[in-house]
Amino acid sequence: MLLEDLEHKLPPRLFDRKVKLPYNPAMNAIGFYVSPRFQMLDLAGPAAVFEGANDQLGNPAYRVHVLAADAGAVTNSLGMAAAAASLDDAVLDTLVVVGGPIDPPPSVGVQGRLVKASSRCRRVASVCTGAFALAAAGLLDGRRATTHWRYAARLQRDYPSVRVEADRIFCRDGNVWTSAGIAAGIDLALALIEEDHGFAIAKAVAQHLVVYHRRHGGQSQFAAQRMTGLSLPLAMPAIMLPKRSPSSDWQRRLA
Repeated sequence: MLLEDLEHKLPPRLFDRKVKLPYNPAMNAIGFYVSPRFQMLDLAGPAAVFEGANDQLGNPAYRVHVLAADAGAVTNSLGMAAAAASLDDAVLDTLVVVGGPIDPPPSVGVQGRLVKASSRCRRVASVCTGAFALAAAGLLDGRRATTHWRYAARLQRDYPSVRVEADRIFCRDGNVWTSAGIAAGIDLALALIEEDHGFAIAKAVAQHLVVYHRRHGGQSQFAAQRMTGLSLPLAMPAIMLPKRSPSSDWQRRLA
């Protein structure tokens, strides 16, 4: 069977193709959608990565916007407020849904607005528990996705149409990207920059931020409890590092 014939038999999904929008390709607008009590590092970490890309490229290649369901101040989990523009007015290259409390889920109205905003973007992403908002809006139906290891089982239970890959640091399915918990948003942003500007720029940004360009293994190595009953990636298995004695690194440095 030809690939074209197979594609016609598959159910249609959002974001199967990139949407061309009237924006300057040298100035990609990144919109971070936040809701009350959002996790601060979910926003600040990836935003710093895009700032680092601007520094490395020597020009403002990315414009970062904070968005919310309604324009105004949105208070994060630390009690600090961030000024946000309305999601409805945004014209974006990339929409990133920031993590926060998963209860209650977004209202039906907010879900619809997320879908509408997403349809205007080239790609859509989530950090940490932001995947729950995408799932509630139906944007992860039939797709591979990940989230914070602590909530992966619940994401699979609440949204069985999502193929949760709990061990991923980040996961891409078409033009939809999701990341593991909190600091993994930095890994996600580096991957988005690498897609846009190549390996060298992404690596230089990681070096500037003093973080791994690509982490070894998956997020299960950070989990405080064992993850069971969830899909683990087959195409990209965790890299097994050689065992070392506890003192080997120090001995090598002192030699």
